[in-house]
Amino acid sequence: MKQFFLVVFFVLMCTVSLAAQDINGVELYDELTHAEVLEMFGEPTEYEEYDGQDEGVSRWYYYGENYLHFRDDVLEEFAIFDSSYTTLEEYFERGLRVGDPFSRLDGFKHGRVEWIDIFPDSCSYRLYVGMSDNYLTLEVSDGIIVSISSFILC
Repeated sequence: MKQFFLVVFFVLMCTVSLAAQDINGVELYDELTHAEVLEMFGEPTEYEEYDGQDEGVSRWYYYGENYLHFRDDVLEEFAIFDSSYTTLEEYFERGLRVGDPFSRLDGFKHGRVEWIDIFPDSCSYRLYVGMSDNYLTLEVSDGIIVSISSFILC
């Protein structure tokens, strides 16, 4: 019985913690058919589909450099490299976008920001929202967010 409650707790924590990771309001682990993706995001510049048999069908939608990855119609990851898309609309007025100043995160009260690494012309940060171990990776150059990507531990 104790194991059952631990499993339920783990699933609930993963579900609650994923809610903060979204692209244009579509949250990680939301389920969208191919038609719904096209309706919400438009026709991709490139599309790939791979049937991994037991691992499910992966669909990759590329919109310029940006991409969405679905497995069996479930959004598993995304990466944003231009200002076409938003994330964290629940926490930031007009959402957080590539091109925003990194200073928009000053005083962020819904999580924490951690420095990851420094590169010749940019730095990477992890943005944790709430109590989650899941995070968004932000790449910042000259004080401006230049990319946003999802990462999930669950």
